[in-house]
Amino acid sequence: MDNGFVNLTLLSPSGMIVGIQYKEIKNILEYRFKESRRRFHYMVISDDRQRMMPIDHDRITGRALEYKEAILLTNPHSPTFKHEVDDKYQYSCNNKDNLVHGWISTNPRIGFWIITPSYEFRAGGPIKPDLTSHVGPTSLALMPAKSAYVGLAAPGNLGSWQEETKGYQFWTQTDEMGYFTIRNVRASTYNLNA
Repeated sequence: MDNGFVNLTLLSPSGMIVGIQYKEIKNILEYRFKESRRRFHYMVISDDRQRMMPIDHDRITGRALEYKEAILLTNPHSPTFKHEVDDKYQYSCNNKDNLVHGWISTNPRIGFWIITPSYEFRAGGPIKPDLTSHVGPTSLALMPAKSAYVGLAAPGNLGSWQEETKGYQFWTQTDEMGYFTIRNVRASTYNLNA
C-alpha cells in the first residue's frame, strides 16, 4: 500500500505489516542506527530553544556530578561541548509552551516529533515545568496503544474514513503491547488509520 508518503508491505494472507518504506529508508521496521553514527543529533524544543546535542559517547566519557543524570562533558566529540553539563532538566519547559518538540537526523534525513495540540490534560497547570526529552533522543511522551483501534480504509483526506460509505474497511484492536493484525483484507489500496 502506498499513500504517496509511506509504502506499507503487508504479509499475505494474514495482513501483518512487515515493511514501512519512507524516502531512502527501505524498511523502518528493520532500521537500526549504528553506534558509530551520530543518530538524532539535533533537538528542537521551541523556536528559540534548539541545538546540536552531545552523543552517547560524550556522556559515557564525561564525569558524573552530584545527581546521576548530570554529566560534565570532559572529552566530547565536538569542542563546542567541552566543559558543558548535560542533563535532562535542561530540556524542560512550561506545560503551556510544550506544543511540539522533537529530534532530527541529517543522515538519513528523518526526525520524530511529539505534537501536543492542547495541555488541559497535564497536571499542575500551564506554568508547571515538565520534561520534554530524556538524555539522548528518548521521548518521554508515551502514548500506549493498548486496545486502540487500527484500520484500513479507502484513501482520502485525513479522517475521511469516518464518512466513507462505499468501499471496504477492515478494523481491529491492538493487544496490550500495541501489536495488531488485520485479517482477511481484500486486495486493494488503503490508508492505515489509527
